[in-house]
Amino acid sequence: MKKKKPYKKPITKNILLPTSIVDVIEKNWSSESKSTRVKNRNVIAYRIASKIYSDQRDCKYFVAVPSAYFMKLFASNYREVLSKLIEEGVIETFSSKTSQASYLTTAAAVKYTGNPKAKGLSKKYRISKDFYIPLLELNDELGTSKYIVYKSNYKKPVKKRETTTPQSTSTFKRGNKATQVQITYSPKKSAEEYEKEFLRNISSIEINTKKIEEEAKKKIDNLNEKDYIVSTNTEDGDNVYVKVYFLKRKITKYHSYKLSRIKQEVNKTGELLFKDKDSYYVGTLEQFRGYKKHNMTVSYSETLNALKTSDFYAKRNGNNNRLDTNITNMPNFMLDIIKEDNNLESMDLKNSQISILSYILEDSEIKDAPDFLKFKELCYNGMIYDVVAEKKNISRSDAKVGFFEVLFGKVNGYYQVKPLLKEMFPSVIKWTDDYKTKHTYKCLARLLQTKESEIFIDNIYERLNDELDFILTKHDSVIYKDEDREKVQRIIQDFFEEINFRGKMVIE
Repeated sequence: MKKKKPYKKPITKNILLPTSIVDVIEKNWSSESKSTRVKNRNVIAYRIASKIYSDQRDCKYFVAVPSAYFMKLFASNYREVLSKLIEEGVIETFSSKTSQASYLTTAAAVKYTGNPKAKGLSKKYRISKDFYIPLLELNDELGTSKYIVYKSNYKKPVKKRETTTPQSTSTFKRGNKATQVQITYSPKKSAEEYEKEFLRNISSIEINTKKIEEEAKKKIDNLNEKDYIVSTNTEDGDNVYVKVYFLKRKITKYHSYKLSRIKQEVNKTGELLFKDKDSYYVGTLEQFRGYKKHNMTVSYSETLNALKTSDFYAKRNGNNNRLDTNITNMPNFMLDIIKEDNNLESMDLKNSQISILSYILEDSEIKDAPDFLKFKELCYNGMIYDVVAEKKNISRSDAKVGFFEVLFGKVNGYYQVKPLLKEMFPSVIKWTDDYKTKHTYKCLARLLQTKESEIFIDNIYERLNDELDFILTKHDSVIYKDEDREKVQRIIQDFFEEINFRGKMVIE
């Protein structure tokens, strides 16, 4: 007898679409139908429309979606639904009403170009101008928040973490190249309890979504794309391989190139090189502006949609045990508006990640090294970035970015401030490099975030929640009513003294 696969809990998604699109979908495949076939088509239609709509930069932009993407999610069932949406005028295909004109197979591309490495072009779609509304212009009259439920039949199952380890244990194992630090513990509360407490707190304050939306539009309108331009006349980092997106092509995939080669190509073509976080982009000012504004619009709209519909969530992250909520992923300017409107303050751990690193290293083999003792004092006093900035003759913000690149980037990567840091703090940089070499470079960030969660969620948050009527957290900071400032300071300071942690909390 064939063994049945275990049932997977359906996933509920909250999507935002113009009401006119929702009306067409409900007319053709009603969510109220008793027919399973109709319900399946309903979910497929919402997911197809949502995929195209969220990726569409404006009413003229076409979104490339490979047929393999739809096949992976819905098998061949998507064809009937997509054809109906095209027939109803909701979706348009690129250049022609016939699907053959909207894509080019790999075989055809190789044949016509003579290049054996040539790749085909995916079909392109867009929401038609009669149905398209810019994301930030959706409101209660023009937009609707729609919940859909579907089974996750294509994602790899996530292994459950063991929960038998003791609470808040830290063990250090000696290795040939590094000190392996393990921090494992079980959260004190269930996911349901965290969510219940977050809902109680977030629901007790006023959230002016109209004010937040107006500020979001200002941020997008005032974007200065020139701030992201990278000079191509220097040799900084030329030998490092970087992630590069070519804005004149599809940007769903990045390419890995040496930075020196990209600079040479940009100088030849007359295009510009941009850097946004850890990725590089090649294109014109207009192309980067469109790309960046679209990403900002999608991000802000998703946050606003959740606030407008009270779609709140709170869950412990299985990767680093952080408590993820609507607040932790919210842009700072939005949170600032909420704090101002509700007389709230936040108290943050200064130099949080490197202060926590110092705390962990106090029990390592380098705890007595002179350069580590100096490093620790500068971290706890909040002066580490200032000292690096002065010695390197760069701004404090550049010093901070450079510091994080060294700590959390790849061991062999080029980073502007690494030579200076190796000179100032040789044992610290060697320890971090050895740790990343043994455990992969991403593990150091995970180590620090896990320790941060132990300090702030499993201890500080619990104590504050017992004594205060209102409390929210954002990783290494707590948000509270300004009238409770003295209580918050006392509770945090008492806990820091208990664990002998010398980090400094500052009021924002």
